[in-house]
Amino acid sequence: MKNLKKSTVLKILIMLCVILLCACSSNDKKDDTNPSGSSDTNSNGTAEEILTRPPTLPKDLKFTGQTIKIYNFFGEDSLETTLAQSANIVEDALYKKNMKVLANLGIDMQVGYPTPKDWSPDGNAMEVTRLMMADDFDYDFIIGGQYQVAYLTGREYLTNLHNLPYVDIERPWWAKKYIDEITVGNNTRFFLAGDICLEFVQYLSTMFYNKNLYANLFGGNPDELYDVVLAGDWTIDMLIELSKNTYSNLDGTGKADLKNDRFGVFVQRIAVADQFFYPMHPRVTLRDSEGLPYVNLGAPHSISALEKLRELYDNNIGALDMTGSDMNWSEEFMSGRILFMSSCAISAAQDLTNMAQDYGIIPMPKFDKNQTEYLAMAHDATPIICVPSNSTNYDLIGAVLEEMAYWSYTDVTPTYFNEALRFRYSRDESDVASYMVDLIRNGATTDFGYVYGLLIVGKLNDFNNNGLGYVQRYLTRNPRTGIASYIEKGTAVWETKLAELVDLYVE
Repeated sequence: MKNLKKSTVLKILIMLCVILLCACSSNDKKDDTNPSGSSDTNSNGTAEEILTRPPTLPKDLKFTGQTIKIYNFFGEDSLETTLAQSANIVEDALYKKNMKVLANLGIDMQVGYPTPKDWSPDGNAMEVTRLMMADDFDYDFIIGGQYQVAYLTGREYLTNLHNLPYVDIERPWWAKKYIDEITVGNNTRFFLAGDICLEFVQYLSTMFYNKNLYANLFGGNPDELYDVVLAGDWTIDMLIELSKNTYSNLDGTGKADLKNDRFGVFVQRIAVADQFFYPMHPRVTLRDSEGLPYVNLGAPHSISALEKLRELYDNNIGALDMTGSDMNWSEEFMSGRILFMSSCAISAAQDLTNMAQDYGIIPMPKFDKNQTEYLAMAHDATPIICVPSNSTNYDLIGAVLEEMAYWSYTDVTPTYFNEALRFRYSRDESDVASYMVDLIRNGATTDFGYVYGLLIVGKLNDFNNNGLGYVQRYLTRNPRTGIASYIEKGTAVWETKLAELVDLYVE
């Protein structure tokens, strides 16, 4: 590749100036997502500030003396519901957010967790259903990974949140596109998601690249890939070409050596396959005229995306296959012999703080230049919210959820991206690098078939990779299986299971 042209640099500078001017001008306008208020403390002195509450809540709304009870699938190590102060800037922001909610509403918080057990994809959900049937589950709402919580779908176990008081999914602190994608029909909503959980914005597919290695191999400009992304030219074909040209048999054996040779890109035939596949914008499911999802995996573009995935994985000497390996991805990337590190989470930047060489953050590649936007897949462990069917205090639940989402959006997310991820963790303070982070976050995507992938299946296999939304895992693990024939064979089962799932919404 050639170095950046002066005209291209000028275009980037002009674009960034426009962004800054727009931001400055928007600061002059009244914005109900950036409140002002006075400092105060609650009766226990635990909250440093009590600011204007979300515009969707009455200013005098209080639930004095009541307790919100939260069941957290992620266990006691989860920071989403932390009530402990921390010296870590992000953890402290989460703590202050929770204190602000409790002080504003005059309430306490109680958190419960699943009992220790052998792992299974539906284990936590089955525990909840067992406790509910025994009339022994007393929680107001549940936080859990989407692939686990999805097992609770249906009115038997979950409350319809369509008219939940105070919650307004049109507001920017809720991920409306995501919520709409995991919903069927216009009157039933079982799940909520958005900034309310920091891990929702952390679990987005991201590509990291070694700037020094790129400059040494491809023309001397370490920031050139930023220009490629901005021009809309960052594609899966370019990734394949660069990774092939990066490979070098450094130990001179003539055979690929995972621990000693130079490679272009990490691949893996389970979760990471999702992060390459869905940013190419296949549609595993689509909606009919009534808004009901149907199987679309056999569409030409979906098949083409699977073929590109196979080319990346199996016709690419520069692909370092980490499936089943105990090697640490971040450590290997920091060694300087890997050009690209693909990741299921933008938060992987936190593991690169000790990297001696500079690295860049860019979106996952598009299918081709005609694709209009870069997409970032929300990992299947992305946290979502649901309310058990035996909950009754809807006013309290709605107020707490709206407050938590709002303060996470105004306080926690900016702290994470602006202070932690962009500057402290990445150490790359250029405006273009920050814009890359915005591209990733704004491109968050999912697919109904992926979210419910473990339910839209006849029988799960050992790797839970044969459900409708997980075929990219199965086909990369089985490179000799024909793509079109596998899809044709599985479609009847997927259609039946999808219909059963839709019935849980529209019954």
